[in-house]
Amino acid sequence: MTRSPVSKSPIAKLAKAAPRTTAAKALEAAVKPAEIVGQTIERALDPLASALKRAALNRAERHSRQFPSAAPAPAAPAGKPG
Repeated sequence: MTRSPVSKSPIAKLAKAAPRTTAAKALEAAVKPAEIVGQTIERALDPLASALKRAALNRAERHSRQFPSAAPAPAAPAGKPG
């Protein structure tokens, strides 16, 4: 027994039939609103992320200039070996 063909959703039919207009783009955007919101939030937070990264790099640079030989000496053994 074979399966009957599955009809496509009306949204997919409209997207194929309509030329690439702003209405078609809006229809595509409505299909995946979570992606649109995620991208918008990511774009909004980009300046904050770059400011935090720059501050961290500046802090690391200041620390390396303040303590040039920050590598600790190897610890001496606590007792007699053996």
